Amino acid sequence: MTSPVVPETGEPTFRPATVADVESLVDVMERTRAHYAGAKHRDVYRAVAKDSTGPRPKIITAVAECDGAVVGFVSAILSDSRRYWATLPVRHPAAAVAILRHRMRKFRTRIDYRRRNRSTYSSDEVLKPNVEVPPEVAERLSVRPPEHGSPRPGEHGAGISLGLFMGIDPSMRGRRLGVRLFECLFAELRAAGAQRYDCSFSLYDPAAIRMHCNYPFTIYRLPGGYWGSLRLADLG
Repeated sequence: MTSPVVPETGEPTFRPATVADVESLVDVMERTRAHYAGAKHRDVYRAVAKDSTGPRPKIITAVAECDGAVVGFVSAILSDSRRYWATLPVRHPAAAVAILRHRMRKFRTRIDYRRRNRSTYSSDEVLKPNVEVPPEVAERLSVRPPEHGSPRPGEHGAGISLGLFMGIDPSMRGRRLGVRLFECLFAELRAAGAQRYDCSFSLYDPAAIRMHCNYPFTIYRLPGGYWGSLRLADLG
């Protein structure tokens, strides 16, 4: 599938997703290789797109539209992510099957890897910086999760939204769509009653690291990546 032809002079607009965007969203998710619960599957994309629309959406999705085409998106579960995933098999059976198959493949791969590699990694080695970032950013990224206190990775419940994925069509990258998509997402989450936005992002993506550090996130360094939590009220 090819990317839509988007004139470079086109000025994108940013808004919440609507029912009319479902198929366009699925196409953009497929082009950008979005992964929900680790799965990259069209049935999963369609479930997320449908849950992002309607009178009471379970997912808040902000989209970037340019000359009538959806060219970017960012999605977050509005509240209580554990309940969302627990009820997914009832609402979207095909998507649940795709996620289950992905997890079974991942489990088998992990078992095979552990059999071949008996060595373990020290946490200090894992926590070394992986990308070049400014010193003030690196200092923020070195914080380990606290023994006690809030926020903490893995928390869920009413008012805690969970970031899922952001994707921007290759034809539109480099135009700072990500920042404006996040601004639209945060505004929609606050309007829908969310109080906190939690997310994770890659150890190896300098652009994502810098963008998250532009906001007052509490950021922890975990062995598998970065985890951040943002009080939406702190955005003013």
